[in-house]
Amino acid sequence: MTDKPRSVTIKIGDQETVMEVDPKIAAEHEASDRVRKICGILGETQPNFHEQVRKILDQRGLDFIKKHLREAKGIQDAGGMLVDDGTRKRTFGELFMYLVKIHWHEGVTDKDINTVN
Repeated sequence: MTDKPRSVTIKIGDQETVMEVDPKIAAEHEASDRVRKICGILGETQPNFHEQVRKILDQRGLDFIKKHLREAKGIQDAGGMLVDDGTRKRTFGELFMYLVKIHWHEGVTDKDINTVN
């Protein structure tokens, strides 16, 4: 059974174009758009950071990202968090990545690990 094409809106400059595309391409476009939005919220523009967010999205999902965005925002609103050597506060993006790192395995079960083959 073949998946039906899906509509995707592509914006270039001020112009938007709606195209019918393969569902896999549509899903890739949607994921890339989410990554751009997340990185925009975090104030991060570096391609390496975008790649890391994409891996987090692919491996842990949008709910995991949203949870740690909220947590990072709460910490930042309460005064932020210093880097390990105490010389400055973490940026919003650094704080988010720190939280992702320390919470990466939360909710992962042995069954999840065994299905990664």
